[in-house]
Parts: sequence; structure tokens; C-alpha cells
Amino acid sequence: MSMHVTSQRLQQLRRRELTPEEIVEVTRHLAACAECAAAARREIDLGRAAAGLADAALADEHPDVEREIFPYADGTLDADGRSAIEDHLATCATCAEVVDDLRRIDARTPRRSWPTIWLGAVAAAAIVAIIAIPLFRERPINPAPSRPPRVQQQPSVSASGYRSDWAAAIRAALAHGIPLPASLRAIHPPADALRDDSGDTAHVALRPRDVVVESQQPRFTWSKIGRACRVAVYSGDQRVSRSPRLIGNEWTPAAPLPRGRIYTWQLEAEGEGPHILPEPPDPPAIFRIIDEATKRELDDARRLHPDDHLLLGVLEAQAGLQEEALRDLGRHVVTHPDDAAARRLAASVREW
Repeated sequence: MSMHVTSQRLQQLRRRELTPEEIVEVTRHLAACAECAAAARREIDLGRAAAGLADAALADEHPDVEREIFPYADGTLDADGRSAIEDHLATCATCAEVVDDLRRIDARTPRRSWPTIWLGAVAAAAIVAIIAIPLFRERPINPAPSRPPRVQQQPSVSASGYRSDWAAAIRAALAHGIPLPASLRAIHPPADALRDDSGDTAHVALRPRDVVVESQQPRFTWSKIGRACRVAVYSGDQRVSRSPRLIGNEWTPAAPLPRGRIYTWQLEAEGEGPHILPEPPDPPAIFRIIDEATKRELDDARRLHPDDHLLLGVLEAQAGLQEEALRDLGRHVVTHPDDAAARRLAASVREW
């Protein structure tokens, strides 16, 4: 740009009427031309005087565009930083628009072109933050209308209202999948564990088994064995619950089992044949109940984002709730058929 930047051009920049290429041109000129930078500063001073603004009008703090806005829009800012930026964006339309612009550029621009385009957007953010507030206050000031919610095709880390740790969990899950959680590793049988193929045990399928469950009163089921039996539930060596004599093949304990524990359970069968099922060397039936903190987190997410099946599926998978996670991730994939990352995520959970 050989000519100096005019006041009209600055106003176009402020109103976001310039293309990304024009933003680069204008902001580079302002950075290199002391005369235009001084003229911009004089216009700031005149604007402040006309509007009767105190020096405090320039004291509005905006995030640092290079150290905070850029990494936030790029998804590389740490969880604490993201939380602070999201709090700021909730009340600052200027910075929110800059972030939106950066993400739109990201979506449509090849990565090799980012440095030039992003430089313009970042420079524009800096100048808007410095110039826009005082320069145009001679107009009547009305409370800014709230921004209408954007329609999100994919509930993502930018969805309004996400806790910073939830946003980070979604980013990580979509990028890398979710490996077998520690809550499940502790109860999965060894890979070389063999199940007995003889006698009644070969035909008795017990549930829950090798899973994490949410309910403190899980429903115990087993395939029919043709005999009356009782269910006994243990935490370590201590029996914590026992059913009455049962004729059918299911039972739900009347009293809740404590959270955050690993349990084993067995059938005490009457009549001839094995009296304890499963019978060694068949591995025992083991399950875990999620702890209180995990339950509260899931309840919060379901209350705040009942229709966000991506978020719910990620949190359920992290908790080890495989069946619930696959159900919610499946719902998300059905409503977002182009979300390849979510399909890969569901596949990683299915492989546990």
C-alpha cells in the first residue's frame, strides 16, 4: 500500500468490511508507517474528547492476541487459559468476532496459507481493541444486543457453556480416541484367561461382568440354569449383599451398593452339579460402580447439555461406561453423518 491509510479505511477496518487480504495490507502499513500510526492515535484522542470519555475507557482489558487469542482459536491453549478466554468472550463481542473469523479462515484456508491470513486477523484484533472503543463513541451508546446462538452442526470445543475440562476432553478424544480407561483395566480378565467349556458353566452368561456400571442397584441377570439359586455380591472378601431364594434368572438388590468399589458376584445354585457359578477356572464375574465425583459430573453434563451426545459420549467413555458411551456417540454420528472424527472415536470405544 503506497498511499496512507485514511480515516474511512480505518472505519472500514473497525466495521469488519475488509477482506483478509485488505486487512493484511492495512495493518502492515500501520505497523510500518509512523505517520499513519500517529494519525490513528490522534483520531483516538479526538474521539475520546468528543465522547467525553475518561482515560479509563481505554482500560478495557483484552486477551493478548498472539499469546491467548491465537492459541485459543487454534485449540492449543491450555485448559485454564481457555476458561479465562471463554469468560471474556461471553461479554466481549469484539474478541468473539475475531475468534469466529479465525476459525472460519481455518476451515477454508490451506494450512500453508495460515501465517499470512492469520497475521492479518491477529493484527486486526489488536487494532480493533485499541481503536474501536474510543474512536466511534460519538454515536449514541445503547446496550449491545445479545448475540444469537449459532447453529452448531457439530457440538465442538467452542460450544458455549462448556467447562474447560470438558472442552479439552472432547479435543483429545476426537484427535486420539479414548483408550481403555483405568476403571476398566482393573477388572478386565487377562487375555489368556480360558473359560471352561464343560458342565453348566459353559452355558451361564452373567451380567454385569467385566464392565463399569452407573447404578448402585444394578440388575443381575444370568442364563437359565434350571435350578433355584441365590445371588451373592462381594467387595473384596466381604459379602455385601445376598438375594433371597430365586426361581427366575434376574435380581436387583433392594439396598444401594456403595460407589467407587469393585465387586464380584456369583450364583449359589441348589441341586446337583456345581453349586457356585461361575466355577473355576472360569474367571469370576467382576464389575465396578462409578464413584460419586464421576456421577456428579455426568449428572451436570446431562442437565446442562442434554442433547449434546458427543459430550455425553466422551464423558461416559472416560468413566468406563462403554454401553452408554456407544449409545450417545451413535446418536451423534446419526445426526452428524459427516463427522468422521466422531466415527473413529466410537470405533475406538467399541474395541475395548
